[in-house]
Amino acid sequence: MKATLRQIVEANAAMSILGKRDWPSAKGSYWVSKLVRKLAEEYVHFELARNIAVKKYGEPVAGKSDSFLVPGYRINEYNKEIEALLAEEITLEGCVQIAWADIEAMRPAPAPAVLADLEAFIEAPPK
Repeated sequence: MKATLRQIVEANAAMSILGKRDWPSAKGSYWVSKLVRKLAEEYVHFELARNIAVKKYGEPVAGKSDSFLVPGYRINEYNKEIEALLAEEITLEGCVQIAWADIEAMRPAPAPAVLADLEAFIEAPPK
């Protein structure tokens, strides 16, 4: 399974919500738990890279050790680097999309906003 880093970052909060839910099938629970762990791992790598970019383009915050803030005159450079990072395609080894049947069987149903954030990780519903 592949996803952009942007999709992974945007799905982070929603995936942690779904990861705590009871799944209607053992198979669904297995695949979701694998996906939750893999997305969390990739998110940590993103945050580390983002922090490196903040230090690269930022300036130290007075009175706060190891705190940096990107000033307005460097924000475009910082954003360009982060956008390039977010566009990277990541292979999620050993992961599969969440079965639509499992999503449909969940009670209560996941909120539409949660499903929207997870669109890249859920099978398309049948037509």
